[in-house]
Amino acid sequence: MSLRRGSRRLYREYLAALRERKKKAKLEPMAISWHGSERSLRRNRTFGQLFKSFLGELRPHRAPMLFTLCTVALGAALTLIPPAATKLAIDNVFIGSPLPQWVDRILPANITSDRTILLGWIAASILVVSLIGTTFSIAGRWQATRITKRLQAHIRRKTFEHAVHLPLHRVWQMKSGGVASLLREDAGGVAELVFNMLYNPFRAIVQLVGILTILAITDYRLLLGATMLLPVVWLSHWTWIGRIRPLYRDIRQQRTDVDSHATEAFGGMRVVRAFAREQSEASRFLRGSHLMARQEILTWWWSRGIELAWALLIPT
Repeated sequence: MSLRRGSRRLYREYLAALRERKKKAKLEPMAISWHGSERSLRRNRTFGQLFKSFLGELRPHRAPMLFTLCTVALGAALTLIPPAATKLAIDNVFIGSPLPQWVDRILPANITSDRTILLGWIAASILVVSLIGTTFSIAGRWQATRITKRLQAHIRRKTFEHAVHLPLHRVWQMKSGGVASLLREDAGGVAELVFNMLYNPFRAIVQLVGILTILAITDYRLLLGATMLLPVVWLSHWTWIGRIRPLYRDIRQQRTDVDSHATEAFGGMRVVRAFAREQSEASRFLRGSHLMARQEILTWWWSRGIELAWALLIPT
């Protein structure tokens, strides 16, 4: 059997398992992975409990995390000033509309009376504000990255200490390469929640509130038009949660299996060579890698679908 045909057959079996998983989820609260294992769809712990546990892990890093969120808020707020300043330049410099009263009170008369000087002041202000906002953003992101790396080391150490005390049959089920992938991907992924659950959402909320405020001040009709994007936001969120995230989970599981097989093959190289199994082991490894590539392409197409929806609504 060729590698292409073998990986294609495995991919078809994987798609069939995906369809079976959706059907079974509608009938009973169980999901079947394409490896044949079942897991319950009922949550053992609520989101609040999990979030509280995550904050407990962040307790030693409270001060740096608070500094990070403050700098993120300042940086996100400052990034909203250049668009407003650009509007000021277009309306009051190029078109010649009267300046707002608060600008007349701040700037001297010799600046507001000369359009060339006023345009230079606006350009310089945009540059300074952009530099300050970028500085705040870099400082906050650096602190978040430091927290992430320290939390990764802490979670991986706790996971390793827990794994070495598991029963031997559970250790055998995880396999040698699977343990390495578990420590690298799963334990490390917990620390990535610093960005995925705190940093990025907080920054997005600050920017969203700022943009909606600017739209409401500028023209309420613009605010009403922005609310029309809410269905697309819901659709992209549903697609990410219901379609794309399970695919990423399957890719991670497949990567674990490939790593496990490679580790076991090289660990038992004497047996492999004694029975002339080099070619078959290489074929098995490549079939697993090709299947993972097909899964990644499937995930890529789903992601491009979301990007296409946003590109049609908000063209660049």
